[in-house]
Amino acid sequence: LMGTMKPGTAFFHRYLAVAAVCSLVLITAIGVTAHFIIKHSIITEAKHHAEEMAEGMSVCELSEIMAAGRKRGRLVIDDREIASLDEELSEFLEPFSILKIKIFDNTGALIFCTDQTQIGTQPHFSPGLALALEGQATAKFEAHARMTNLHDRDVVDIPVVETYVPLGNLNNGILGAFELYTDVHEHLAAGRATLEMLVLCLSCLVLTVFLALSILVKRLCNHMDEVAHQEFQGQTDLALSQQRISTANRDLQATNERLQSAETEAKAMALKAIKADVAKTAFLANMSHEMRTPLTAMLGYTDLIAEPDITPEETQGNLTAIRRNGHLLL
Repeated sequence: LMGTMKPGTAFFHRYLAVAAVCSLVLITAIGVTAHFIIKHSIITEAKHHAEEMAEGMSVCELSEIMAAGRKRGRLVIDDREIASLDEELSEFLEPFSILKIKIFDNTGALIFCTDQTQIGTQPHFSPGLALALEGQATAKFEAHARMTNLHDRDVVDIPVVETYVPLGNLNNGILGAFELYTDVHEHLAAGRATLEMLVLCLSCLVLTVFLALSILVKRLCNHMDEVAHQEFQGQTDLALSQQRISTANRDLQATNERLQSAETEAKAMALKAIKADVAKTAFLANMSHEMRTPLTAMLGYTDLIAEPDITPEETQGNLTAIRRNGHLLL
């Protein structure tokens, strides 16, 4: 256990990797989402602005052309009116961010454009134009490498919103469609600044939360390492205790064996002592009997010698008996 990485430390390293990836993914996802929201907002605003411009032009500058178109059933702009109409529309659109405007009749033919070189050309099929001729306004974002503006000046690398607005309505008939090119580079710049600020604030917030969580997780991991260390130390102490108990058991068993051997030896010695005592008692009893018999005889013969009327022969016989019994005692 202690030779490998601690469990809490390993978990903290995995947490840092996962949290960093998740934070990066979160910031990226929010940044991309915010980018699309800002872009959609710019397109929506440009579309609404273009619809207002188209309505204003229909009421003012194009009112006569619209009235004549209703009578004919389609829009027609005389070549002699193009220059004056271009001047009027350029003057009307100058305060706004409109770079170019096109007018199509209800067949999709281009009948007017502020870039007059394009008038009369057959435009490429556009889904937006088709929807506008059906009465539905549409808008999309495009980046143009080069474009001629209202003042016949070329502008390069310009982001625009192309908006198709129907001329007329479904009740009175669609006479044609406007296509307005709105310059949105300032809006995009403001959107980018907003997006950068949002991402910066979000990054700071995520970093703060990440650091706060990292501190908490680090404390938890340190506690995990401490618990693991205590568990390891407990296992080590338990193993040492078991080893000591095993050694003590072996020592106790050896001591018991020695005690049993000593007890057996003590019993044997006690039995020998008892036997020796019995033999000693028997010996002393036998010795006492063997000594009392001659001594009793000697005492008896001595008493006989002490008699006053004993004869010399009797005295000599008693002395012989005393001597014989004395020899028996040796």
